[in-house]
Amino acid sequence: IRFRSEPIAKSCTSHGKDYFSGESIPTFAPCQDNCACVDGSIACTHSACPPAPPAFLRCIKFEDSKECCPTYSCASTPITKQSSSCEYKGVQYEDGEFVPNSDLCTDCYCLDGEVVCAFADCPEPPADNCRPVTSSHESCCPQKYEC
Repeated sequence: IRFRSEPIAKSCTSHGKDYFSGESIPTFAPCQDNCACVDGSIACTHSACPPAPPAFLRCIKFEDSKECCPTYSCASTPITKQSSSCEYKGVQYEDGEFVPNSDLCTDCYCLDGEVVCAFADCPEPPADNCRPVTSSHESCCPQKYEC
């Protein structure tokens, strides 16, 4: 007589609680969207932060441990008699104003009468084992990672 046994799926432990393989695990980090136990390992999807504003905007970065992504406070260009506007594709933009363009990875602004552009610098994944999750809408940088 032979007995056949099914392999037992490995469980996971998170914050002192055990979870079966395939079971959802509550998230405790601000950037974690969904976590689950997968064969003894905890797998999560993480939100990706938008790229930092271009350096020429002179922004100050603020980080809050309760928030997933940093926020930025950018210096506003004082309006003076010498402030000049820009014209781009027949549209007039004020000094310091965002100038839209078709390239999702380039941010352009009107600065001192010229349209100045900078390539978006995508943030690094939250960990080495993370891979981007594809999304249906167009974006320069990944919006979520699976780790």
